[in-house]
Amino acid sequence: MQTRKQVARQRQMSRRELLHLGGAAALGMAVAPVQSVRGAEELSGPINVLAWDGYDNPDVLERFTAETGVKVNVKIHGGNAQGAAALEAQRGRWDVINVDNDWIQRLARQELIQPLDRGDYPALDEMWTPFRNFDPHHLDGTLYGVPTRFGINGIIYFPDKVDQSRVNDANYLWDPSLEGSISMVDWFDLYILLVALYDGNREPWTATGEELERITERLIALKPNILAIHGNLGDVGGDLVQGNASIAWGSSSSDLSIGLGQDGVPVELSVPDQGAALWTEGLAIAADTEHAASARAYLRFMTSAPTLATMAWNEQFKIEVTNSKVVDYLTDEQVEALKLNEAANWFNNPNIVLSQTPVDLDGWSAAWERFRSA
Repeated sequence: MQTRKQVARQRQMSRRELLHLGGAAALGMAVAPVQSVRGAEELSGPINVLAWDGYDNPDVLERFTAETGVKVNVKIHGGNAQGAAALEAQRGRWDVINVDNDWIQRLARQELIQPLDRGDYPALDEMWTPFRNFDPHHLDGTLYGVPTRFGINGIIYFPDKVDQSRVNDANYLWDPSLEGSISMVDWFDLYILLVALYDGNREPWTATGEELERITERLIALKPNILAIHGNLGDVGGDLVQGNASIAWGSSSSDLSIGLGQDGVPVELSVPDQGAALWTEGLAIAADTEHAASARAYLRFMTSAPTLATMAWNEQFKIEVTNSKVVDYLTDEQVEALKLNEAANWFNNPNIVLSQTPVDLDGWSAAWERFRSA
């Protein structure tokens, strides 16, 4: 996804500014070498990784290579479906894949990824409590993925451009006063889920049949208020930066709002009373990798607190990460800006649901196309 990275390019800081903000520790530079949990495993490579944007961070890649001697090639897949399709179509080419939580079990059922030994990943014991034994990364009790980043999909808004007394009501999105002012991204499984949630379905991924029809009609009714449905998050952020939109709906709201806020763009994040959707992502090892030991070393490295601190706060992103010990590598100001302690409590909020794969995936895709073309 040109997505989060494009937004970041609009707000890049110099390396000197980043060091001033967080010191070398914020870049994850002072770290212990990657250790082999299985003893003296021979590493091989290079390894090829399919991932969301941000995993091509040069500080991360260069440090892994310096510590292990293994080069990492990262291809940004642009979306879970695209990544999964590439993994299946090019078996043997990929060693690691990074996808959202609701895709781990699907890839495991397709035997495209391999089981993991939890003992190989000691950083799992350092995770925020919900991620230490994360159910979506297990299938039939077997571990298949390790968690890395997460966030929430709510509503980003300019306080001076909306009715603040109504912004916590998701139904406000449909108000005629917001004509042509909402920017969003082309993620059908997010927005259908959100509308189902707003309509009272606490398991919104189950929507099908007549309920899906009602959701589609409700989305179509929103069309007059939509400024644009973008193919990437960068353009959503651009709509806000340029003042073309007063609201960004969904669109990886938490990290987008944090990044914009750090750039002085005065936006706020709302978790509507009707609910919001939590996303998480993780790393899994391809079933047919020829570099399994190196892939395991990479997953250990990527889940460590120093590395995830680098992922959390860098020139590209300001984003929530899963290892609680990142607070030891970030400044107090960075921890506060990321709202890490608050973010960890999202799992306890009854109004926030964890995104899951739609039961009727094909039906949702068709409904979205109907909405797009209306």
